[in-house]
Amino acid sequence: MMSAIWSFIYGKLTDPLDLPLVLWQQWLILAVIGVIAYIIAYYAVRDMYNNSIFESGFMGSLAHWLIRLAVFVFVWAITYGVIAAGKFIYSHRVQSLVSAGILAVVGLVAWIVHRKKTHPFRF
Repeated sequence: MMSAIWSFIYGKLTDPLDLPLVLWQQWLILAVIGVIAYIIAYYAVRDMYNNSIFESGFMGSLAHWLIRLAVFVFVWAITYGVIAAGKFIYSHRVQSLVSAGILAVVGLVAWIVHRKKTHPFRF
């Protein structure tokens, strides 16, 4: 019974979390994130039971759903950030390539200067 309540609360908290993608891609990625969150929560709670951290089903269920929610939100936030950054870079391709090129040249010059200071007779 309590698991159904936790499931309902979990669904209500994760429902507004969407991704800036086409609907089928969003559902697929959110389903994978949900499976990852379930697996991590399952094994974490199993280890807690094995280590006798708690013994009641209520605490195990609560821990499972809290861990599952935390993992889901964490992985969702990383995924959202990567997708948003990828879309931004793709929409500003030329500026991104120029910036990457400038950073590569600056890094190479810094490496050469550092190498000359530490090894003055080698390149």
